[in-house]
Amino acid sequence: MDIDLSENVCRDLHTRSPDDSDFFDQTFTLQVIGIKEVPQAGKNGQKRHRVILSDSSSYVQAMMTNQLNGEADKCLTRYAIVKVKLACSYVQDKRLLVVADIEYMATADERIGNPVKLDAETPAPNKPASHATPASTSKAPAPAPARKPAGKPADGARAVTFIEGLSPYGNSWTIKARVMQKGDIKKWSNARGEGKLCNMTLMDQSGEIRATCFNAAVDKFFDMIEEGKVYYVSKARVNLAKKLYNNVNNDYELTFENNTEVEECLDDSDAPQLKYNFVNISELEGVAKDSLCDVIAVVQESGPLGEITSKQFNKTNKKRELTLVDDSKNSVRLTLWGRHAESWREDEKNPIVAFKGVKVGDFGGRSLSFMSSSIMTIDPDIEEAHRIRGWFDQEGESASIVPQSNKASGAGGGSGFNRKEFKTIAQAKALEVGDRDMFFSSRATVMHIRPERIAYDSCPTEGCNKKVEMDGDKWRCEKCNKTYDDKSARYALTLAVADVSGQAWYSGFHETGLTVFDGQDAKTLLEQKEAGDPNFTVTLHRALGKTFNFVIRAKQDSFNDTVRVKHGVLRIAKPDYVEESKVLLEQIESSWGMV
Repeated sequence: MDIDLSENVCRDLHTRSPDDSDFFDQTFTLQVIGIKEVPQAGKNGQKRHRVILSDSSSYVQAMMTNQLNGEADKCLTRYAIVKVKLACSYVQDKRLLVVADIEYMATADERIGNPVKLDAETPAPNKPASHATPASTSKAPAPAPARKPAGKPADGARAVTFIEGLSPYGNSWTIKARVMQKGDIKKWSNARGEGKLCNMTLMDQSGEIRATCFNAAVDKFFDMIEEGKVYYVSKARVNLAKKLYNNVNNDYELTFENNTEVEECLDDSDAPQLKYNFVNISELEGVAKDSLCDVIAVVQESGPLGEITSKQFNKTNKKRELTLVDDSKNSVRLTLWGRHAESWREDEKNPIVAFKGVKVGDFGGRSLSFMSSSIMTIDPDIEEAHRIRGWFDQEGESASIVPQSNKASGAGGGSGFNRKEFKTIAQAKALEVGDRDMFFSSRATVMHIRPERIAYDSCPTEGCNKKVEMDGDKWRCEKCNKTYDDKSARYALTLAVADVSGQAWYSGFHETGLTVFDGQDAKTLLEQKEAGDPNFTVTLHRALGKTFNFVIRAKQDSFNDTVRVKHGVLRIAKPDYVEESKVLLEQIESSWGMV
């Protein structure tokens, strides 16, 4: 094996000061000669590892951070040769080495050399008695330099504690961390009073932790702290993490109080950058619904700012939909909420955006949603962003793009059409629909359209869609609490459809009508109906005999003490006969076709 280990590095790792940034910024080539799994209370089965690293002459022990566990499986092999970057701190007066970054190179057949254990641990720096803390505390800090105004850190290195070393038992610590994510201000009101809070995620070389501000602390810190910047933080309260509300990978969380000190650090060279595990848009079909993933893509289109009202809490929330594309030539819809939806710059043309921790949805194909804990970085200076920018500028802008809303596992050419969930009409009628709705895909032909109720008069305000009523000589919308000189119209129709197994009634709304009537405007068709125009009947007859792919929701409904199942159209699309031909060819060439 031609790989040489870094010479005599372990002795330096054992003795160098944690403040020696020139040394700890280096990457070393070492061999893993031992691995030990370290139990973690309350981590829901997550594993953490201590590794023994050798330079062939001596060895040291180091902890793997939780952020590396998923990336470093190959490195957790005995005799693996790795490139490693380490960081050093003192926790409970003991020297602790932490693996900040690691890269697998190869695996040797045996231990290289005869490494020996080094002498006793190098003691922590001395500290004045006034800083004495219990034995279970985090790092024993050296005297901190005199404090300067916010935004102007003291010259020289200051003693800091790793996030990994924080615990509720010590209160004399300072962490240096990057704000990876800052959420919106949330307000609440209940029988005990009113209040507000905001959350943020802090990260250093050793790990991450959630920090929360309440009430007065929100006023003090929300505008001061900026996402992406590095800060010294001290005098915050350390509590056990409430895992019901906190998915950050740490047993503890911080609460900022009135005496908490936060100071911007202008030297962020040793602070961690955000790490991603990107998934191509074409691979989203294989990502579990409701899980979180990282995506980097071009924003092909940004929709207008809208709002949605929660019926449960009677609150409105701003939203905006982005269409993302990447070099897998697929697109997906991502929804921004709240502050991020409002602050999005519509005039920015096709930026590259990296998203971390967005939620995967499955409503008629894959979609993404930006959560309160998600992170968005516009035009990041990383390799993946440069690659996608090059692709988009050269060919992507004019490439043929496949929307994820038109795909599903076992595709059949139709918006959200899923061959694995395909049912004939007879099979669908045999489903036992209970309290929970059921979903299936169907391919059927339109046999009849009820002409009595084809569309309704609707509010002309974009995004409202509610029914309007005559109010004198104007049209009134109860939701918007406004009157209008004119109205709009939206489809609401009932179709009789059939396939080889039987017939059923499907009900659909505006998108269904536009597809069935080839884009015919609902207002025009409704006016033709009301005027007795024969073109209305012609339009309905032209739609008969057409075959579509449907995504259907079967829902139990009760009317006059009679329980029945209603079939609502969630998605509709014309079949993709090229895709259908490919599927038939695959079946013919498969073992199924040989029977």
